Amino acid sequence: MIAGRPPFEGKNSHELISTILKKEPSPLTDVPEETQRLISRALRKKKEDRYQTIEDLLADLKSLKEDKTVTNVGAQHQRGRGTGSAFSTREVAAISTATTIEYVRRHKTGTALGFVTLVILLAGVSYLGYRYFHRRSSISAVSSNSSSTNHTIAVMPFANEGGDPKLEYRSDGLAGDLIESLQKVPGLEVKALSTVARYKGATDARRIGQELNVEAVLFSHLIETRKDLTLQVELVNTRNGNHLWGQTYKRKLSELVVLQSDLARDLVQKLSVPITIKTQEKLAKHDTKNYDAYLLYLKGVFYARKLAEQDIKKAIDFFSQAIQKDPEYARAYAALASARLSVNLWCDGQPSQLLQAKLEAQKAVELDDELAEGHSALAALLSSYDWNWTEAEKEFKRALELDPNSAMSHFQYGYFLGFMGRSDEAAVQKDRAAELEPFEPFFVSRVGSIKEPEKKLKQILHAIELDPKYYFSHVMASGTYRDRKEYEKAIEEAWLSKKLSPDQTWSDVTLSHAYVAAGKPEEARAILDQLLLRSKSRFVPPSHIALVYKHLDEKEQALYWLEKAFEIRDPRITSLKLPMWKNLQDDPRFQDIFRRVGLPGAK
Repeated sequence: MIAGRPPFEGKNSHELISTILKKEPSPLTDVPEETQRLISRALRKKKEDRYQTIEDLLADLKSLKEDKTVTNVGAQHQRGRGTGSAFSTREVAAISTATTIEYVRRHKTGTALGFVTLVILLAGVSYLGYRYFHRRSSISAVSSNSSSTNHTIAVMPFANEGGDPKLEYRSDGLAGDLIESLQKVPGLEVKALSTVARYKGATDARRIGQELNVEAVLFSHLIETRKDLTLQVELVNTRNGNHLWGQTYKRKLSELVVLQSDLARDLVQKLSVPITIKTQEKLAKHDTKNYDAYLLYLKGVFYARKLAEQDIKKAIDFFSQAIQKDPEYARAYAALASARLSVNLWCDGQPSQLLQAKLEAQKAVELDDELAEGHSALAALLSSYDWNWTEAEKEFKRALELDPNSAMSHFQYGYFLGFMGRSDEAAVQKDRAAELEPFEPFFVSRVGSIKEPEKKLKQILHAIELDPKYYFSHVMASGTYRDRKEYEKAIEEAWLSKKLSPDQTWSDVTLSHAYVAAGKPEEARAILDQLLLRSKSRFVPPSHIALVYKHLDEKEQALYWLEKAFEIRDPRITSLKLPMWKNLQDDPRFQDIFRRVGLPGAK
């Protein structure tokens, strides 16, 4: 080598790719200026600034050999050619060898040998540049020491090489979309985005493999320009760190949706996972061909995952915009319906909004009957708004048939089963949701079905550790401490949940319960007074006011507000079979509401 070292270095292939993409090579010393300029051109980041063909490189080498200043002969040559040519490794080697032999025959001096070295070096550099920056495969054979078939994989969040934080939604969204596609492949276990997100930026495949118990890790680098994008992927064996497969995809920005399908198809093929024709069709399917609609959908998913009310409302806006761009976008309809339901159940949304959500879920299923997210959203709305238990369960089962690895479908089905009084079945579904996404506090925090006190506390504290700012984990922690008669801790957790999310009233219900259990009914009544005052200026779920009255053992008022909840179809009264209503359940008026809601087991 001229410098005695490679132009780019890294501890492993993943780090080397990142270095090539983001950093400039170190400047050469003790090398003629003309030679430096030639090497610099071969290593430039932008493809239009590099040598377009091997002929361009050889033209400049010839000029250098003749001790002339290196000119733009290569560029002139390229303009004369019109379209460049792409040489294979064998062709590059043949041209370099032929040129070298000819030059040695005519110049048998030390200078000639130095020049020969330069020819070989630059031919190799040009090929490497082409390999990393042009659209061509870099597939390598699986090492004899590695597993020939991988059935467990972790897809890392795509590295945003531009570093623009405004594009993080795209990097995370593309990885999440790929994960969702791969999770539908039978025989392939793919870790959820919430599980791999904590490894963002990590490069040690062995450590990731050990901690997540997967056989392979997919690293990806995303580079965007105004009109183009380049995606470089590398599949690494976690047992020995060997490179299993790699590829560079170069597309127009408008072809982003197609790129996702191509990557999913290629990855499954390289993993040697046997799939049916139907699964192949699913992988090749495009939910939308509209680039703008897809980006708006990804933005919506990005904000919906944040769990805070203001973020979910942003998600609703983005999903709505995506549908405006593509009125046939089934996944956007399903996501919009789910987001509206989420705001209603966890953020005090108006029940009247659920009718619109149900229509959106129905539209999603109408557009794509094999979209699991559509059936899951429709099932949840048939249960929470229509109170149509039979049809709701059919839709839940259909959703899980289409995608048995959907944590949200298992979670919602678990809640439904709990409302039906089938607590053991409910626990199985909720546990499965937490197993599928063990680092997602939304699922981990739901500990109501856990009977062992210590296990329940351990899991809720784990949920808080995952995201200390998620208010509902603190709601559940308050209830857990209350059951353990640790009332001060219960009050503290309820106040913290209220502070983290002041616009919802689940925290008020929980806080009032903690005060009553601690023997402080006056503090609980102060919470009630605040809710009643608030209900005059904005919506407060009547079922929440009913629960606070119930905690204070004021049955008449509790039943009055429960009747109001029925009148507006408050979805929270589908929980009437749960223990939270226990001291009202024997009252005939409660049983009458119970019967009208249509829950099974009415007296």
